[in-house]
Amino acid sequence: MRIAAIVISYNHANFIVEALDGVFQQTRPADEVVIADDGSTDDTRKIIVEYVRSHGLEERCILLLSDKNRGINTNYQNAIDHTDSDVIVCFAGDDVYLPNALSHIEQLFAKNPTVNHIVTSRYVVDEQGKPIKEINYKDTLHSGNTVTIKHAIRHGFPPAGGEMGVWRRNLFTVFGPLPATLPNEDDQMGFRGLLLGGTLVSSVKTYKYRIHSESMSAWLRNRMSDDLFFAQFKVNQPVRRDNMMHWMLSIKKIQIDDQLELIDMLEKKMSFYQWLQNVDEEPFLDRLVFFLKNRTILGRREVFYTIFGKTGIIGWRRIRRLLGRA
Repeated sequence: MRIAAIVISYNHANFIVEALDGVFQQTRPADEVVIADDGSTDDTRKIIVEYVRSHGLEERCILLLSDKNRGINTNYQNAIDHTDSDVIVCFAGDDVYLPNALSHIEQLFAKNPTVNHIVTSRYVVDEQGKPIKEINYKDTLHSGNTVTIKHAIRHGFPPAGGEMGVWRRNLFTVFGPLPATLPNEDDQMGFRGLLLGGTLVSSVKTYKYRIHSESMSAWLRNRMSDDLFFAQFKVNQPVRRDNMMHWMLSIKKIQIDDQLELIDMLEKKMSFYQWLQNVDEEPFLDRLVFFLKNRTILGRREVFYTIFGKTGIIGWRRIRRLLGRA
């Protein structure tokens, strides 16, 4: 089994050395290493070049240093296109990787040859690397049966996304490149993995996920006021709709049970996100009628949103905060 380690960075000058140390201190070395910077405006690229030079890694690394910021998925895909390994592991330039990461991933793929997507447990740390919490999963296989896929569509998210990308190349061979128009890869790759062999979730921690002021992370929403949160929520709905569109395109590329029903669910889900973008303008009775017509494609959270509108969206956020899940 050949494993490619891809490091993607953007303005990670304060963290990139720790991320690179994690890649090159693996107990199971990567067969390929690609470092792809997406047009950083700080010293990230300079630090990468100096790190590679000072550690004598020129022959081990492919450096892809863009002059402009093209977006995370374009940066990811460009790096992936420069590899030919069976397994692709994507490291973010602001996270910290434990020495066991690649060896554990290799063992999991070896024991589960039909699985194409893996998610592991992780630590969460702050800007200085101090622990915030742990994210602990149980060892689980989310098999790609119709029930699981319908559940993912209903809730609008795959059962396991994960910030660290661990994929077999099959997910690109079958479904094509990452959609460049989307702001991240999590939802697409999680759903692709579900469709093709299922997603394997591991209880073993393999990295430290860092939250900081520039993180592209939902965690930052905790710092927003309710009004700012709601404004961002509305902005996010077209992105949710586009994610469902690409899920539908993925389903059309394979043979799958209940394909037409799944496509119909996704079309309704796309309409729902378009409607949800202006939910604060909908009178209560109209929201109630919409709920009754669409309840079969709504998750619990979205039922709350639909019936209670803006109050429900903010209220759900507050409930999750109280439960420590936000």
